[in-house]
Amino acid sequence: MSDGIGNYPKFIKKNTMSAFATSQLPTNINTLERLGAWVGLTMANINPTLAVNEQSSTDPTKVCQVAFFRASDNSLRLTVRLSLPIDSTYSAQTKKFWENAQEISNVVIPTAFTTN
Repeated sequence: MSDGIGNYPKFIKKNTMSAFATSQLPTNINTLERLGAWVGLTMANINPTLAVNEQSSTDPTKVCQVAFFRASDNSLRLTVRLSLPIDSTYSAQTKKFWENAQEISNVVIPTAFTTN
């Protein structure tokens, strides 16, 4: 079980990672919205069953989740949810907050996600 402060469940190994090079980002991702969708869809694809107990009394929750829904204005929407471990010493550090996000897997990004 994770206590949410750096103690990892046995199925999340600290210091593993899904390697990423900016050259893998498809060139047609040119907005933060497209980047957010790409990250969510890629992470959910490579980690389809990875889960963590976010609270001790609940069932495990998938670390990466995406869902589509139709809004009241009839537009199709994408929801992205990521549960990322954060370095427990983040408040004492001077680096950018996102640099404290810790890796959750070591799965290679499929080619279908690195091309237009």
